Amino acid sequence: MIKMEFTVHNQPFIYQSEFYSIAWGIKHYGFFIDPQGRKYNYRLSKDYRYAISDKWNLCETIDKVAPSDNTAYRHEEYETITPADLFENLLNSVEYKPWFGYKKKTNIITKEMIADLLQSPIEDHGDIACDAGSFTNSLYVYDTEMGIYKRILLSMDGDIKRVNQSIYMRNIIRSIGQINQ
Repeated sequence: MIKMEFTVHNQPFIYQSEFYSIAWGIKHYGFFIDPQGRKYNYRLSKDYRYAISDKWNLCETIDKVAPSDNTAYRHEEYETITPADLFENLLNSVEYKPWFGYKKKTNIITKEMIADLLQSPIEDHGDIACDAGSFTNSLYVYDTEMGIYKRILLSMDGDIKRVNQSIYMRNIIRSIGQINQ
């Protein structure tokens, strides 16, 4: 078995599409796609789990704006994860190897797109359903100054609907793919 060597240099960003629900039992599954087009599937549950270790690392939420800033949207925050924790999640996933060697390329994502995604507001449609879970598409981008990955929300649907207003959001999701709803 070949062990993957993940670094912030060969993983400047990582795309993630996932489903998460705690209604009627925990369901958490999805996939990552790295800049080289490799896909990593994961499924975490009480009964079944792709795993090398027993640890799955979650993001931490950090306010993007000062609490005293009354002009900021309530949801203007971002989540972060350390490189070590994100790379451990990749190692706890299973690399998908299609029959014909096809890989979805993420080289469509440029620095200009990432800058636009980071500054674009997120439209909050509020609560949409109950016990539907959340289908989420995100882009983790490495911040060299902070030494962490920032999670940029592209879209969320299910119990809550939120959509990044970047002009690039839909094209990225369409090009790379998402968990089926």
